[in-house]
Amino acid sequence: MSIAFRADGGAFGLGLGHVMRCIAIGEALKRSKVDCWFICKNYPAAEHVILSRGFDVRLIPENSSFDDDVALTLSNAASAKWIVVDSYLHSEEYLSALCNGDKRVAFLDDQSDSRMPVDLIFGNIYCNAEQYENKILPFTKVFAGPPYTPLRHEFANLSPHHINNEIRNLLIMCGGEDALNATERLLGTLVDSDIPFNISIVIGAAYRYADTLRAYLQNYPHPTRIYQDQLHIAPLFQQSDLVISAGGTTVFEIAAAGTPMVIVKVADNQSAIAQYLRENGLAEVIDSLEEITADMVLGAIARLQDPQVRRERSLREQALIDGKGADRIAGILTSQVDEISLREVTSDPQGMDSKLIWTWRNDIQTRKMSRSQDPISWETHQEWYKKVVAESSSVVLLMGMKDDESVGMVRFDRCEEGQTEININVDPEKRGKGLGKSVLLAACSYAFIQLKLRRVIAFVKRDNLASLKIFDDAGFGLVKDTGEYLCLALIFSKTD
Repeated sequence: MSIAFRADGGAFGLGLGHVMRCIAIGEALKRSKVDCWFICKNYPAAEHVILSRGFDVRLIPENSSFDDDVALTLSNAASAKWIVVDSYLHSEEYLSALCNGDKRVAFLDDQSDSRMPVDLIFGNIYCNAEQYENKILPFTKVFAGPPYTPLRHEFANLSPHHINNEIRNLLIMCGGEDALNATERLLGTLVDSDIPFNISIVIGAAYRYADTLRAYLQNYPHPTRIYQDQLHIAPLFQQSDLVISAGGTTVFEIAAAGTPMVIVKVADNQSAIAQYLRENGLAEVIDSLEEITADMVLGAIARLQDPQVRRERSLREQALIDGKGADRIAGILTSQVDEISLREVTSDPQGMDSKLIWTWRNDIQTRKMSRSQDPISWETHQEWYKKVVAESSSVVLLMGMKDDESVGMVRFDRCEEGQTEININVDPEKRGKGLGKSVLLAACSYAFIQLKLRRVIAFVKRDNLASLKIFDDAGFGLVKDTGEYLCLALIFSKTD
């Protein structure tokens, strides 16, 4: 099994947090002997970070068009079973385009504010499954909240943070890029403090102000030390009395280390994290870097001077984030592999696909549950097959595959705009092995993503209890009772 990560970072305004949390998942997958690699736009900082963590990276041009980005991503992920996407810049259309053939797509989401036609979603700390109700495919699986926060292995099983009586050792960290140079702004707010701070400063591979920062610190009143592109950050967090940080994904690492924190929101997409931290008493939050003052920062530090307050914060942080989210996500990815893939049938009416569909259609049990129960001659079937495959634009015929073996047939009849009727038929010799539901789910995914439909309907005989259960398990609901048949439907979301 292999997995490809599609994540960008290190460009101006596009931080490295997305890349870093994919690295955390990738490291967990490596421990499970899963092959994985990265597909990124050719931003040097991201390439450097990925390579330094021991992963292969396959680059695509920064200025790639939408179609080229999709094509290059799929080409570079050709041998992968999963594509894991981490970027709030990727649209519903982009995610749909990646769900191609036998590819499964997982999405690391921060926003929960748009449709996500993917197989798996891993939501942020403040997300829950209900927030995705009208934005996902009916069978998309959602794993959201604190347990699924992906952190590198060094943040698992950390000891409780030691709380000193006074705040002396500060750590300032504003992300791998810090495009707005919040680091220097924060240092400026501490210049006139009478407290004898020792300040550690962490800057990332994409930080472009390193030279001006070092020049600024030559006359700085507090002792400072710079750590650039630090591979292991957990020890620095645990040696610090307080971390002042931007409100990106770094806050989850700080929480796992149990270090009290002051968070500064430096971008609009950090609003939800900042609000969550404030409402749950996990951090002092400053809402605007642009309007920040020394009084704001020193006031936030003053509110944390009481060691008992910091101790309570620390315990609350580590109770929330245990550092094992990457291992959980890796376990889900390796256990959720759908063994069914779909392909278009061959065009030859005398070929193997045609013969299999004809044989399965003439099975006694299949005929019993069909609208037409009469046997079909080979000649009649060939004429039908030729017409459907070569000439019809309203019928789609697919073959379900497992381990390179044909196990079932899927037929879509386009009824009207945005809707299709589905028929499936599993190889009679393979019934009773759970393949029916797997073929059906794969088919519905194909309808929603590849055919861009919004509604799939099926007509099932009311006495066909086995099929009714399969459709019920797949999320189909009753639309109409026609007497002999029940009309069932599955829709993209409840808003359709």
